[in-house]
Amino acid sequence: MRDKPFYELLSRIDEDSLLANFFNKVLGNLDMARIISAPRTFRHKDDENSRYCIDLFYDTCLWEIYLHQFIYKLNGWIKTLDEYLTEFGGSWKYYASSKRVESVNEYGGDDDDYNEDGSVKVMDIPNDRLEPYSVIRELVCDDWTDIVQETIPKDLERLYGCLQAEANLSIADFFKDKMGVDIPMYQKDDNGNMVKMGFADKVLHKAAEQNNSEVMGSYVLLACYCMHDLVSAIKSLNPFEDNVEALTSVRNDSVRFLSMSFSNMDVVKKYMSS
Repeated sequence: MRDKPFYELLSRIDEDSLLANFFNKVLGNLDMARIISAPRTFRHKDDENSRYCIDLFYDTCLWEIYLHQFIYKLNGWIKTLDEYLTEFGGSWKYYASSKRVESVNEYGGDDDDYNEDGSVKVMDIPNDRLEPYSVIRELVCDDWTDIVQETIPKDLERLYGCLQAEANLSIADFFKDKMGVDIPMYQKDDNGNMVKMGFADKVLHKAAEQNNSEVMGSYVLLACYCMHDLVSAIKSLNPFEDNVEALTSVRNDSVRFLSMSFSNMDVVKKYMSS
């Protein structure tokens, strides 16, 4: 049996935090959007629905990248800040100076980065030369595109809509409408036996699915809001200061974020108190 194309389903996040597990459920619920929009043949590209499929497929790629990078970024922040606060004692200059030397040793530098004997200069380095290596610039960069930094809730409106559409889609309803075939649905009774659903049970089941998709979409938007606030908080910091208290808060919020403890996050508390 041939292997499926790599793009046929959305890839899952290989991480065991509560937030990663939640995002994997979101990705699973978005699989239908990927399936119906994935490229098939050259003729499929030219049919009347091709523009919709092309746009939707592109969006599913962005959703996939965003959710994966979201988890990667939070774990990266925690690792970086643990190093900054412990190994470097929360000193911005010590951190930046060390990272600069590492970079020059590994990738090379300009002529004025070296002493006459070929060793890397470590004394009297001006702040503007250290800024690119500061912990603030390590956490958020302004000179390259970052999907997690740049995404705002409005960018995820279609994702939210697809989650709702997936909940509204019923295979049983599809077969009944298109083929006149009534496909029975089953559920477990109190004794663990599979029994046929009645009309009322089907209605309640569909309502529960729709409610779950509404909650799921709302949590994705909440996560986006919180990430946007965290990025803004970091960007507001002076890269030439130690910022120990603020960065400790960012580090702790990142841990809370991964455990989905939104109400305990400092950025959320500030928003709620304002």
